[in-house]
Amino acid sequence: MAPGEAWESVDSEVAEIIEASEGAIVVELLGNSRGRASGVETELRSWQLLRFADGKIARRQIFWTRDEALKAAGPRE
Repeated sequence: MAPGEAWESVDSEVAEIIEASEGAIVVELLGNSRGRASGVETELRSWQLLRFADGKIARRQIFWTRDEALKAAGPRE
């Protein structure tokens, strides 16, 4: 079975966007999926630190806690 075939459904939504520091935001994502064979539902919460340069995403990091993401973003200016 190919990796994408393991899931019957995969959904995600943005729960919060935080202006973290100059040129960076932290996005809280909520993900929900259902296993194709088992029907088991899973929920995943993660925080992504996005850094911008020239109006484009230059770097993306994923964290399992809000505090980790905000700490990695550095101080707000």
